[in-house]
Amino acid sequence: MATTAIRTRYSSRDHPLPGPLAAIAITVGTTTLGFMAGSSPALAVALAAGAVLVVAVAVRPEIATLVVLAILYSNAAVLAVTFHGMPAFISAAVPMLLAAPLVHLVLVRRQRLVAVPALPWVIGFGVVQVLGTITVSSSTTAVTTLGTFVLEGLGIYVVVTNVVRTREVLFKAVWVIVLVGAFLGSLSVIQELTGTSSEWWGFAQASNAVIGEDGGAAETAVRLGGPLGQNNRYAQMMLVLVPVGLFLCRSERRPWAQLVAGGATALIAAGVVLSYSRGGAVGLAVAFVVMAALRYVRVRTVVIVGALVATVVLSVPQYRDRLATLGAVSDLASEDDGEVGVDSSIASRATENVAAFLAFADHPFLGVGPGLFATVYQDYAEQVEGDVRRVKSSPREAHNLYLGVAAENGLPGIICLGGVFAVTLRELARARRRLLERDPALAALAAGFLIAVVAYMASAVFLHFAFVRYFWLLMALGAATARIASRIAVPDDDESPPRTVTAAPLPVRN
Repeated sequence: MATTAIRTRYSSRDHPLPGPLAAIAITVGTTTLGFMAGSSPALAVALAAGAVLVVAVAVRPEIATLVVLAILYSNAAVLAVTFHGMPAFISAAVPMLLAAPLVHLVLVRRQRLVAVPALPWVIGFGVVQVLGTITVSSSTTAVTTLGTFVLEGLGIYVVVTNVVRTREVLFKAVWVIVLVGAFLGSLSVIQELTGTSSEWWGFAQASNAVIGEDGGAAETAVRLGGPLGQNNRYAQMMLVLVPVGLFLCRSERRPWAQLVAGGATALIAAGVVLSYSRGGAVGLAVAFVVMAALRYVRVRTVVIVGALVATVVLSVPQYRDRLATLGAVSDLASEDDGEVGVDSSIASRATENVAAFLAFADHPFLGVGPGLFATVYQDYAEQVEGDVRRVKSSPREAHNLYLGVAAENGLPGIICLGGVFAVTLRELARARRRLLERDPALAALAAGFLIAVVAYMASAVFLHFAFVRYFWLLMALGAATARIASRIAVPDDDESPPRTVTAAPLPVRN
């Protein structure tokens, strides 16, 4: 009797394309691209690449997951629109490619949709934003902020946690974002060493911010902003890759893979340093402390890293001067009546923090509305008292994720966001403990994401909620890691790959 098997991936025999039809499609496609190349070469190249990607995704749906992760983390789609004149729909269409592997899993492999433990908190955060938008229905800013969360927050979170559901895909996804980070870090290093102003197609933008306000050499040090053009955001998106890269190196057993992961992590760390971000420096320090607490760092390592940090600080005076201003934070609490020797940037951010708290105190239930704190900043900043008050004339953000969310979304918003953090960290900690003996490599990756989330939380003390796709992508990959680890510890038969069914052979008669 013939053997019956259930296929688990597409093949050319599943959906054959008639020869004449394929020839017509190829002819029409190449002719169209040829005409377009004369008027818009960039668009023609993009469409050709898209066609190749569509074919690749049809053969291997997981390719879409890896390509989208690379495009999202490098900000390539946005740069294609803003720097190279591509149509705006390209930026919005990129995440939709994730529909291919999701459809393949649900319809072809007949697997259930995944609901990770933190998902109710994510949905709750979205509900709070919907209610806040309704209360300020006349604001287009609130509607835009809500739409951004739906597409770049909830959408990315749900789809990524569903398509990254196997150990193999998870490690490939991690390698992709780490290599993207290494690429961006290498461009920053080249900029710093050569002093070139080239922006490398937009992937290595130089921020307009400079170091120092009192004259001297420090004032001429331009801060690098990567593909975002914003130094602090660039530092934050690279910061979370440092622990992930370190533990990816730890999880690998192949010497060449360890070397590549280690080198990539060094380039990523260089990108953080060259942004001159104080929040990035604090995040790195917190990540190192957590690694020591989890006993991943030995005394010898502490000495080596300390020596490297001292070398960097001494060799880059601008970075040393930048970090030295962190010591001035204590001056904010000074009760002296004289002049307060506080860095003006710190003083203005303190004013923004207090203004956000005052806005929250006035609107504790739903906040002032999604994305609307900047519009009320002036009103609340004028209420700030003390010699350190620095009220800017332009609209300002809270420059603190927690105070900003509290001001814009009220107490329910900060509770739901806190739930996302708490549940994700809990699941990653459980995954690490469960797999220390059974699967050390995956346990190491869980530890890497755990420390990455903590580092993000530390840096978020200095930054408001913006470029949210990086945050939700980090949380989604962390949730996917924890879920894959739980499946390995306690296998779920309902989501295991379909088995090949072979009929029993007929008895042979003599």
